Amino acid sequence: IFLLKILLNILICAPLSIISIFIMCITFKISGIIIIFVFLIPILNIVSTSIMGLIINLNFPKLDWLSEVTVVKQSMSVIVSLAVNTLLVAVPIIAYTLIMPNNFNLFAFFVCLYFLALIVAQIYYLNTKGKKIFDTIY
Repeated sequence: IFLLKILLNILICAPLSIISIFIMCITFKISGIIIIFVFLIPILNIVSTSIMGLIINLNFPKLDWLSEVTVVKQSMSVIVSLAVNTLLVAVPIIAYTLIMPNNFNLFAFFVCLYFLALIVAQIYYLNTKGKKIFDTIY
């Protein structure tokens, strides 16, 4: 069930992101290794955001509702998810602003490592504590 929820979110977000990135690369004539990072960073962010959304939904379930709108738009998990994911994306932006690296490729590589580390930690959480939370909910 976890994997399907994550894959659905990725399936919704990734195609439009890839199309947008492709158009951006053509428009701004991006080439070389930067293209890899321009594609990889948003995809890793989408995966991380999808997993984090599931983690937050597990920790803040809204099971007492009268309409679907309440669950989707007015639950605590929506607010927490927006805040947490904004902070997770802000970390590389703030780091870039503070460091002002001379080598963008090296910085982008570390941003990819940052998102990969987040994803590994999130998957570990889902496989340990997340399963226990899910079992108590259902």
